[in-house]
Amino acid sequence: MVGRKKEKTLQLLGYLTWGSFLYGYMQKEKPRPKWLVRDVPQGWTLMIRTKSNVQNYLNNAMHLLTELIENEEWHNARAWVNKIPFDSIESDEYRGTYLWAKAKCLDFLGEHRHNIELMYLQSIKLHRNNPDPFPLIRSLVSLSSYYCYQGKAKRARPLLNESLKLVTQYEISGNIDISVLYAFGIMYGRLHQHHIALQYFNDIERLSSKENHHKLI
Repeated sequence: MVGRKKEKTLQLLGYLTWGSFLYGYMQKEKPRPKWLVRDVPQGWTLMIRTKSNVQNYLNNAMHLLTELIENEEWHNARAWVNKIPFDSIESDEYRGTYLWAKAKCLDFLGEHRHNIELMYLQSIKLHRNNPDPFPLIRSLVSLSSYYCYQGKAKRARPLLNESLKLVTQYEISGNIDISVLYAFGIMYGRLHQHHIALQYFNDIERLSSKENHHKLI
């Protein structure tokens, strides 16, 4: 199952990169050059005939990229980041997700020569008008974690306060709520306020126990 999924991912990546390039070329070159009809396999020609098809493949690619990040497959995710053409991403939601994913990969792989902070900030800005609060919370928490491990824990506080406000406003529970509480615990630990940090970790333990109890029921 895993092998088939990776094969599908690689095939999709090839379609996405090649299709995006050819669509851009077709927009510039009119009438359409003969080599495009002659050399491109029929299936690919059909795929790139309309802009909407390219966007559909791009949307699928973004979902797969997010899944790789969540599974902590950092090197595979980094390969996706390198291949996905950022200029082909039209929606603010997916542009924000791409920047979040890229920053996350660079951070965890230790490639700090890049401006990771700026990528997170841009991601947050792009997600502010998203009716779904989850992408914004995710970017806020990720940037707060970045600050904590860069010795700038005080900068994490307003980000986490905003995250907690969104969690309360939208009555969010489960893993998202726990991730925010965990980030608070890390922040207070980095600020050497260990008693407060322990309170947050105890809250996480209680929430986890409660959820497991409901599952058993």
